[in-house]
Amino acid sequence: MSSESNSEIKVSLTPNEQKDWWDKFKIVGTVLIAPAILIFGTIYADAIKNKESNVELLKLAVDILKEKPDNTDSNIRKWAIEIVNRHSEEKFNQETKLSLEENVILPAFHNLEFGINYNPDFGFDKAYIVVSNGLGGDVKINNVSIIKENGNRCIMSVIGNDTAVSGASSIIAFSNENNLLDCIKPKKELIENYKLNGASTKAELDLSFFGITNYSSEAVPFSVEVGFTSKGYSNKYQFKAYLNYYKEH
Repeated sequence: MSSESNSEIKVSLTPNEQKDWWDKFKIVGTVLIAPAILIFGTIYADAIKNKESNVELLKLAVDILKEKPDNTDSNIRKWAIEIVNRHSEEKFNQETKLSLEENVILPAFHNLEFGINYNPDFGFDKAYIVVSNGLGGDVKINNVSIIKENGNRCIMSVIGNDTAVSGASSIIAFSNENNLLDCIKPKKELIENYKLNGASTKAELDLSFFGITNYSSEAVPFSVEVGFTSKGYSNKYQFKAYLNYYKEH
């Protein structure tokens, strides 16, 4: 990775405010794709209201893309991709179309965010996945992978509680300090000359809270991939993180 990251394509049909059945009609699909590319395609109902048949075709196309690809007729899936793309505000490039041919559309997970927290200065002896769960159901963390800049990954074990309850922020322990550092393997000179502050999603370190103002810092980048299940669907989320080191002057 130069690891390839999972990204989302969201396709939604959202009507204008009118007092008919269109007001309640919405289609949202999310597909995991390999390229590190993020495309938001929004379909506005006023663009297709003139023909109800277009809506039915769009519904059929989305349903097709929800099914697992098979070898019976690849042209059917290609047709579905073209129908969705035709009504999308931002068009899919060829790479995205090829990825859609091989992946299943899953329900979108809105209001769900992940992060990482490890701070030995606060007495943390483990690294945690921070889950902000605004979904209408609990989220179970199935696995956590640490992905180094060269693409190699380490599979981490979830420690203790593995569930983030709905409507709250939760921390899920997945590693101790040694496991995290053994995986990422920071440079020896960095370990010898700098102090580890912890791990976070921020490359820039702010130590003003500790009263430290004269210092230099270094950040070691890596990625975190979280496998999770919610509402009966399994999905993955990947984000950038950093080991933060500093040296006082």
